[in-house]
Amino acid sequence: MESKSLLKRALVAGCGYIGEPLCDRLHESGWEVVALTHSRESAKRLGAAKPYSVQAVSISDAQAVAEFAATQERFNVAVHCAASGREGGIESYQHVYRDGCRNLVEILQPDRLVYTSSTSVYPHSDGEIVDEATAAYPTAATARVLREAENIVLNANGIVLRLAGLYGPGRSVLLRNFLENKASIDFREETPVTPDGRWINQVHRTDVVSALIHVLEKNGELAGEIFNVSDSRPMTQRAVYRAMAERFNKPEPPT
Repeated sequence: MESKSLLKRALVAGCGYIGEPLCDRLHESGWEVVALTHSRESAKRLGAAKPYSVQAVSISDAQAVAEFAATQERFNVAVHCAASGREGGIESYQHVYRDGCRNLVEILQPDRLVYTSSTSVYPHSDGEIVDEATAAYPTAATARVLREAENIVLNANGIVLRLAGLYGPGRSVLLRNFLENKASIDFREETPVTPDGRWINQVHRTDVVSALIHVLEKNGELAGEIFNVSDSRPMTQRAVYRAMAERFNKPEPPT
């Protein structure tokens, strides 16, 4: 049996929609996993159910990260997939994403940091095709914070995954809005006209976890890289909602 000293050690900051299945997969693959959650209640609940360590540490709190780091051996890789919470707001983004990434880089000092960002850092809204080489200069304040966090990670030779809109078990903003009759198609009259609404880019939770596993296994070859993680099947709002309308025998939402 492989000794503990030879195991690959992974820290996963954020044991939520992405972090929990990621930890499960890593543990099953033979990694030594330590998961961090923001609340003691979550740490206690998950810790009682999981075969790996789950601890309550706020990564936005430098002192808390330092106290945690003092009790740990060096991690081969750390994954920042913590979320700012539904209340969001610019300060929450700054604490969780910018400060969280900085604390992991400067205090925890893993061999490599992997950060799950968002495709919202691309400000493009005219239907252009974007890829990892496209300049990302976001105009929204929250997206600018995500870019700050990305730069902290990239300057430390880390890896950034820009995720498209998440969906999966129990989660689909588009589906929920459609079923609750809150959906609409964003018709724009100025050039370029958008009779079918915005383009929708999404990615399934399982595919995100698989992408993360691949990056973690290959992290030495991918240092300093950015990857867009999407299902590679962009659809207009109208196409998405038309499929839902047929599926659930409901009318298409208004423009």
